[in-house]
Amino acid sequence: REAIVQAMMEAHPYEEVAYDLYPLALEGKAYGLGLVLTLGKKLNLEQIIDLCRSCLNPSALRYWTPSKKEFKRIALCGGSGGSLVEHAARQGAEIFISGDFRYHDLKNAQYLGLGLIDVGHDATEQPGMVYLKNYLQKCLTAGGYMTEVKTYLPGQSGWSTIIG
Repeated sequence: REAIVQAMMEAHPYEEVAYDLYPLALEGKAYGLGLVLTLGKKLNLEQIIDLCRSCLNPSALRYWTPSKKEFKRIALCGGSGGSLVEHAARQGAEIFISGDFRYHDLKNAQYLGLGLIDVGHDATEQPGMVYLKNYLQKCLTAGGYMTEVKTYLPGQSGWSTIIG
């Protein structure tokens, strides 16, 4: 903290810098954006793709894998996980399931020997949205609010809404 304030003071064009420091008093357990898991047994690419299709119901699916035929360590991230390609590889993931991988994410994964399965942004976020819906409903009900939380799921019309 002191080094940052000192650098700011040295770089600032005025004699006296106006600034405030606020501590981040975050409560609860910190969670990351994704997870890396180790399966009890290895799965081949076709088995993993079948699981992605049956569990996530993507509208489209793209993949690239190294010559490896079976995988045991899998990284998952809801939404767009391209910024986590290097992190997933450092965690020992052999294949990474997420959405919205771009060209440079693919090239980086190829360099690192990490397989990618892109099932789309919305498909990877749906499991988290169901959890969030249930959590919000529980909190609102406990707070005495007569509110219904709804989520958009594939095949339904409309988007996520909170009404009350």
